[in-house]
Amino acid sequence: ATYVWNHDQASFGAYATYFDGIGANGGSEVIPVMQGFFIYTDADATLTFHDADRISTVGTFLRTNKSGSDPMIRLELGGEGYAVETVMRFKEGASDSYLTIEDALYFPSGSDVGVEFASQSSNNYELVINSLPLDQLTAVTSLYSTIGTNGVYTIEMIEATNFSSPLTVMLTDVKLGVTHDLNSGPYSFVGDINDNE
Repeated sequence: ATYVWNHDQASFGAYATYFDGIGANGGSEVIPVMQGFFIYTDADATLTFHDADRISTVGTFLRTNKSGSDPMIRLELGGEGYAVETVMRFKEGASDSYLTIEDALYFPSGSDVGVEFASQSSNNYELVINSLPLDQLTAVTSLYSTIGTNGVYTIEMIEATNFSSPLTVMLTDVKLGVTHDLNSGPYSFVGDINDNE
C-alpha cells in the first residue's frame, strides 16, 4: 500500500491511499515526480524502481479515485467541512483479519478538529482498504470513527460496484439503536466529540 499526504487547507487533509488496484481518499497508482510517499511493510524490505516503471502521466491522482475489478463498497463520513472515506472490497480467498498482502492500514490525519473513518478487521486493525472474503457478502463489519467538532454528519455509500446482483447495505448506529439502508441515501446524525469510537 502507498500513502501520500494530501493536504487540504480547508479541512486539514487525509492520506491518499492506493493498494492492489483500489484508491481511497484520492489515491491512485501514479506517484508524481518529486512526490513524497509512505510504504508500509511488516518486515525489512527494499523498494526498487526501474526505468520501465516511469510513465509520462501527469500526477493528478489526488483528484480521482480508482476502483479495482473486485466487488467493493466505498463509504464516506463527512460533515462540518471535513470528509474521509473507507473502502471494503470482497475478494476470493481474502481473510477478514488484517494482512499486509490484502489490506491497507488507516493512517489518521492528526487533525484535532477533523474526522477519522475506517472499517475494522476481525483482529481490530483500522483499515482504509479492507479486503473481505467474497463468500461473506452478508458479513457484519464494524466501523471506526472519531470527530473533533460537534455537529451534523453523514455516512454515505458513494460507490458500490462490481456486484453480480443488487446489494443492500445496512448501517447500524449502535448509540441510537437505529438501522439505516444506505441504498436509500446517506445516514445523518448529530455527532458529539465524546461519542464512542
